[in-house]
Amino acid sequence: MTTKTSLLLALAFMLLTPSLPAQESLQRLLSIWNDASQPDTTRFGAMDSIVRKVYQNQPDSALYYAEIQHQWAVARKNPVWMGLSMQRQAEATAALGDNARAVEKFEQALKWLRPSGSKREVASAVAGLGSVYRSQGDLVKAQEWVLEGLNLYEAAGDKKGQANVLYGLSVIYLDQGDLETALKYAQQGLRLREEINDQPGLAGDLVNMGILLADVGQYEQALTYTLRGAELSTSLNDLNMLAATCDNLGFLYERMDKPEQVLPQYLRALEIRQQTGERQGMSYTLSLIGSWYANRKNYPQAISYFKQALSLAQEMNNLSSIWRFSYNLYLAYKESGQYEASLEMHELYMQVKDSIYNEENTKTLLKQQFQYEQDKKDALAQKELSLRNLQRNASLVGLALVALIAGLLFVQGRRRRKTNELLSAQKSEIELKSKQNELLLKEIHHRVKNNLQTISSLLHLQSAHITDADVKQAVAAGQHRVESMALIHQKLYQRENLAAIEMKDYLSNLVQSLIDTFDADPERIRFDLNMPELELDVDTAVPLGLIVNELITNSLKYAFPDGRSGTITVSLQKADNQLQLLVADDGVGKANTATGTSFGSQLVTLLTAQVGGKITQDVSNGYITRIVLLQNLD
Repeated sequence: MTTKTSLLLALAFMLLTPSLPAQESLQRLLSIWNDASQPDTTRFGAMDSIVRKVYQNQPDSALYYAEIQHQWAVARKNPVWMGLSMQRQAEATAALGDNARAVEKFEQALKWLRPSGSKREVASAVAGLGSVYRSQGDLVKAQEWVLEGLNLYEAAGDKKGQANVLYGLSVIYLDQGDLETALKYAQQGLRLREEINDQPGLAGDLVNMGILLADVGQYEQALTYTLRGAELSTSLNDLNMLAATCDNLGFLYERMDKPEQVLPQYLRALEIRQQTGERQGMSYTLSLIGSWYANRKNYPQAISYFKQALSLAQEMNNLSSIWRFSYNLYLAYKESGQYEASLEMHELYMQVKDSIYNEENTKTLLKQQFQYEQDKKDALAQKELSLRNLQRNASLVGLALVALIAGLLFVQGRRRRKTNELLSAQKSEIELKSKQNELLLKEIHHRVKNNLQTISSLLHLQSAHITDADVKQAVAAGQHRVESMALIHQKLYQRENLAAIEMKDYLSNLVQSLIDTFDADPERIRFDLNMPELELDVDTAVPLGLIVNELITNSLKYAFPDGRSGTITVSLQKADNQLQLLVADDGVGKANTATGTSFGSQLVTLLTAQVGGKITQDVSNGYITRIVLLQNLD
């Protein structure tokens, strides 16, 4: 995520998320949520406030609370609450960077919200879905959803919602290069803010307008809007917005080639955040200062500020920030030649990245246990209430008979209830053990993947000390092979099905990794990945992944010399109960891999034999390799 995008998203959150009273502490909200005597509406509102309160600083915690909120709403069979809580999950998931899952959660939220007839709630979810598509780069879908959100807000007469969506729409047009339309929508949003006298929102829109103009090089106008935003933030005594404005001014001065004014703005933002005690913002500003020094190759200062940012993130247990700042430190240590410290930060970066996912699994298990106990209590309370009503409404004449029958029924019911509770407890215990075993297996894949990543990092660091070009190339090739296997285990612990790999997603990630490694120019070398979604067992997926890794590496290294352009095609198809792998390029061609003497050629031949396949090649027009797995796949 670029710095500009981070600033835009941060400000968008400040506009879209309703502010909470300062005195409404997290502890008080939790006490309301845990108080079963409170009305359900009050309890739902308290949990919703909790989610919004922690969203900006701790999106992983926001996701945790939103999932609890959703389980609670499901237990009460309230579709509106189910939709709203799923929307909160989607927003937190998007903040954590998992856009694909965020899209699924937004779509599920809309299935519950649309029948409710609440235009505001539907508009909010629709606009959020548009923002996720924009983050994915799908501007067509983003525009479609955001426009629907705008129409819904207009139908509901919600001008504040319209202003929020208009800014998002302006950014979409800016991404398309249509500055005129982007500015038109941004100015419409500004006018609406002024019309409804939404001063906090206006301050944010002014700063956003500055960022829009800066992005197309209109720095003087951008500075005018940003300074107006700073002035309004000061008059409102909105220190958080003022600090954000200072961060944006530093960003703007950096692009205006006024380096002497950049650092003072960041330092002022840091001073304000230290005054307010807003630690998440403080860690963000510290990271900006660290980046400023890193860009000027002053690595000792950069490392000092990155370490402070990381320390704050660790105090708050903000996993997403720990992940980002440890990566910054990894790069700074690496550039300064401190390889041991660099490796340590890289290991922390990988551990935290994976622990975010594993922590979600653990929390899900705990929530299921919590919900199970809560449902038992609710069911028992309902039965007791029914019994009291029965006793109260019994006629005086038949009281003795009713009491006798009720006693017999109670004894029989108690026995039946104990039997049902025993069966339910056994079922829950079986489900719990199944979940625990599943988590354990995922943890094993997670640890294997981490170990492989550590090996990859060691190979990468070792290559920095190697001067022999052939040896260095061999070490790099080994690193790529290790990474292809690590990617398999990463995909395994991220899936519900732990026994199989979805190959289209896996190969897409593998191809992208190789593109990044060889810095392949997408304008010169194009990739065509042609295959349906297809699941394979691990024993087949690992060798195929290594084969594809070797063949694409060869194409990137040898097929397109002297700046030649071309296409590399990867196809995996199932036909006639056989699996057919094709890796081809339209480059200059190369000697037959099956009869080659290089280690890579031998490895492809060995792996093909391992999966029971046959390899054929054609070098008449580029370099084409076909591998057919002869075993029956059904």
